[in-house]
Amino acid sequence: VIEINLSDVIQNNINAGSGFFVNSRTIITNYHVIKKNSENIKIIPFTDQKEYKGKVVTCDKNNDLVAIEIEAYGSFNDARASNTFKHCNLSETSPDINSDVLAIGNPNNRPFSLSMGTLEKYLNIDLEKINKDQIDSHYIQHDAEITHGSSGGPLYHKGWIIGVNTGGYNNKSIAINNIKLKKFLDNSEIINGTLYPWWVLSDLPSSWELYNEDDTTSVTLDISKF
Repeated sequence: VIEINLSDVIQNNINAGSGFFVNSRTIITNYHVIKKNSENIKIIPFTDQKEYKGKVVTCDKNNDLVAIEIEAYGSFNDARASNTFKHCNLSETSPDINSDVLAIGNPNNRPFSLSMGTLEKYLNIDLEKINKDQIDSHYIQHDAEITHGSSGGPLYHKGWIIGVNTGGYNNKSIAINNIKLKKFLDNSEIINGTLYPWWVLSDLPSSWELYNEDDTTSVTLDISKF
């Protein structure tokens, strides 16, 4: 999970948001976080607090999603060095109503803030209540506290990302449903997982399997119960 800072050098103002790695070089956040200034993106991972430049790879304005590539680090010849930042894993299922959820982000410039809550509803794009498995499911309504700076951060359930926190209405928090995010990644051909140079894929030792095990965040935190 990371903090995203966008600095408008000309107007000297700053927008702040949150995001997360879907692979070691690609970050997901809300499009509205970067839309005012997509040229001066700074990435600050919580794990090392260093500042990296980022550039927009692709975006989906209608679904308020954007993929950002972090500047080159490590050596892609060394698969471990090029995977310094662990990816977050996306859930393949939709949790039941009243399930526990956990929002992580950068609200009001408070890095790595955690907020627990409950999944309340599944909503379509018009914010109308629907069943969780309907194909037009667009948002997840929950009561974990999010505020300015939380946008783009992950919504977790039992260690898996189920949505992208994006805002609120009627004093309730909403997240973009994972269904939309996975479709965005598929359409953009963005991998959710560990990146390897092509020449090592066919000859990885068994120990690499441990490196690609479920590692839902890049911090030491047990979130399996949420």
